[in-house]
Amino acid sequence: GPRLRRDRFCEIRPESGRGGKRPVLSSVGSFAEFSIPISMRRFLLLISLALAAGTLGGQPSLKFLKKSVDLGPTDPKGAPVAESVAFVNAGDEPLVVLKVAKSCECVQAKFSKRPVMPGDTAVLTVTFNPRGQQSGDYLRALKVYANTPEKMHILTVQGSVGTK
Repeated sequence: GPRLRRDRFCEIRPESGRGGKRPVLSSVGSFAEFSIPISMRRFLLLISLALAAGTLGGQPSLKFLKKSVDLGPTDPKGAPVAESVAFVNAGDEPLVVLKVAKSCECVQAKFSKRPVMPGDTAVLTVTFNPRGQQSGDYLRALKVYANTPEKMHILTVQGSVGTK
């Protein structure tokens, strides 16, 4: 085969200028240039863009219009008291409320699992059942889990049972 020589930039090439094969590896300084097929370059570009879109892309954002619900005074032998709490998806991707964890069986929460589109408002209905509860003030927490970066949002429910 043809004899190879190194020039001052460390490029390996055929010694004669006539019809030798293209070098597979050449380096200038400490950088090496490898020949990557165009199909592989396109694949790597698509993967990079997909990863960047996933990390830099939009996200949903749950914002309660009020973070505390005051149900006021209730009769200990009375009917359950309910109030609806509005929240907005302040993000730019669909928001989904996944579950609501409660600190007491006396508090219930109803919500839709349908996605809330960006800019749209939805409602979470909070119900407090005073039966069997001690007289006095109460403060309960609801943990609202959603597909947001924060994952969990706290909504407090307060009021009083009986007369003071």
